[in-house]
Amino acid sequence: MKKASKLNKSVPDVNCQPTIVYSSLSQTHPALEKYLGFLFHRVTLIYRSAMMERLEKHKIQGPHFAILSMIEHTPSITQNQLCHETGIDKASMVKLTDHLEKLKFIERKEAPTDRRVKNLTLTKLGQKCFLEATKIRAQFESEFLSTLSKDEQTKFKENLRKLIQFKD
Repeated sequence: MKKASKLNKSVPDVNCQPTIVYSSLSQTHPALEKYLGFLFHRVTLIYRSAMMERLEKHKIQGPHFAILSMIEHTPSITQNQLCHETGIDKASMVKLTDHLEKLKFIERKEAPTDRRVKNLTLTKLGQKCFLEATKIRAQFESEFLSTLSKDEQTKFKENLRKLIQFKD
């Protein structure tokens, strides 16, 4: 999470990002419990911070796991395709894939039809990391959703998929 920016006393910084204290994420003020946006944000912070801790030993974070997952599912996918599918901008995607390449989890290979295009593939080490991270994710997801019944878990995921389809 970004640290809070220093405020210029003459002009307030409207883009100021607060410092998040993860230990207090499960505490919710009653005045905020009625706001859907706040609840989504809080649940996301709790989930992301816990996943970051669990994936730390592999030197990856959630977006890295998503990239490894997509490459595993779609061998020889391009960075542009990853950007389109994830909504991550090109500059950030370059940083994410550079990190995975530095760890030797992925390789960039020239596309046979266009040498300007680089296809991404998992290395053996990347496949191993992906399998281990998949187990970590599944175990944590099970723990995270354990306050819901199996039927509620299924419906929760179905409802999230429906909400993703929202068009304004």
